[in-house]
Amino acid sequence: MKIPMTVLKATTFWPAALVSFVLFMVVLALAPPFLSLPLVLAAMTLLVVLATGRLEEPTVELMTGARTATVGEQQVMASVVDGLGRVGITELELLVRRRQCASTPAVTVLGRRSLVLTPGLVEAVCRGWVATEEVVALVVQAVAVRRARRPRAELAGLVATGPWRAVVMVFRGVGAAFAWLPFMGIAWALRGVVAVICVLQSVVEGRVAVGLLGGAVIALTYLVPAAGRALQARTEAIGDQFVVDQGLGGVLARFLTRYGHPTTVERLRHLEQQPPPPVPSPSTLLATQLMPLTSFSLN
Repeated sequence: MKIPMTVLKATTFWPAALVSFVLFMVVLALAPPFLSLPLVLAAMTLLVVLATGRLEEPTVELMTGARTATVGEQQVMASVVDGLGRVGITELELLVRRRQCASTPAVTVLGRRSLVLTPGLVEAVCRGWVATEEVVALVVQAVAVRRARRPRAELAGLVATGPWRAVVMVFRGVGAAFAWLPFMGIAWALRGVVAVICVLQSVVEGRVAVGLLGGAVIALTYLVPAAGRALQARTEAIGDQFVVDQGLGGVLARFLTRYGHPTTVERLRHLEQQPPPPVPSPSTLLATQLMPLTSFSLN
């Protein structure tokens, strides 16, 4: 059974939003009383303003550590912008990250028009290490993935779930620091067994609500990542199909293969498919059918 896209998006968003709300309330409880109301009003105002599409550029710059592209960088990427215009992608605001690491995506599309690039990609285009068509294919795929997700008030949602992502980063850092301990991986793999024991013990002791809450939290550690992977795979397939329809599938496949991007054989085969032939308009089809008759009458 194919899970609807709305269910996958809700599964990945609402748990993070709930945890972020709880963390925000904890901060309010620890803050001085005279700051509680101003903090609530400021947070609500910020979310409403972002939901209306304003303050997009400074918000994206703050979240991604980017800056507005310089005149030279815009000139380097001018051919890429022209290629995007030929496939109907226009009015993009070019931003360049200040720093990048190995896991930083080369292309990120946020908000209504923000296109965030890494400095390494801009340098590669400038030096001719990467072809213009390859960058166009990357951006087209990223834009199509974002359109497939159909985000509403995307920046407001990202800001609202910021506390959750901060907690995840902290736990990942702690986990990476202690990953060398043998029992860490075993404990994480057996968290499902811990959840069952927690629920049963709490029910026996008469603390049903506490047990169900603990079991639900551990269950979400399975459910949310699975929903995220399913959502990513589905939107990625939609983005790849759009790239193929534009005739850039082979270009993107060669780029992913040359730079060792983690992918699957099935995805490469799908990208290397030929785009479907364009459907002729009724007037063109009628002219094609009448052409033999016109030639006969002239002769």
